[in-house]
Amino acid sequence: VTETGQILKTSDAGVLWHIQYTGSLPLNSVFFRSATEGWVAGGSGATGTLLKYNSVNGTWSVVTPSSAPTLRDVYFTSSSNGWAVGAGGTIYRTINGGSSAGDWTAQIPTTTNHPTDATQTFNAVYVDPEGTKGAIVGNSGAILGTIDSGASWESRAPANAAETTLFSSG
Repeated sequence: VTETGQILKTSDAGVLWHIQYTGSLPLNSVFFRSATEGWVAGGSGATGTLLKYNSVNGTWSVVTPSSAPTLRDVYFTSSSNGWAVGAGGTIYRTINGGSSAGDWTAQIPTTTNHPTDATQTFNAVYVDPEGTKGAIVGNSGAILGTIDSGASWESRAPANAAETTLFSSG
């Protein structure tokens, strides 16, 4: 994915790349559960984008929840259960595959150390393969955790975490 809104695809181990999708917003992350199930998160400012891959015809569909700001990461534990996180303390969850905007529900974390206001950006989300325990990391040392399959998220940041910005790779 690119900052110019393109999704590139290779079928020869990276020798040649082909543009598979071109949008108008920067794209930040891509997640594939399998060769047939993929999602992309992105956006700019108050406008987010979430895309889902259609393996039948090799295209991408916009499935962005309404009013979503920039989305930084997306992660799925199964074909049904997934999360997307981003600017403004945004956490979205789907329990039915996230195939349309209406499939995503905003979640409000319980936080004491890190407010989920317009200044907070969550950069990455991970939930274990069983789908029960997970973490979200973000700016200003934000660390949220779940032990109930993402039904609720609570602050797990140490007291001095506000001095650090956390990112995840891979």
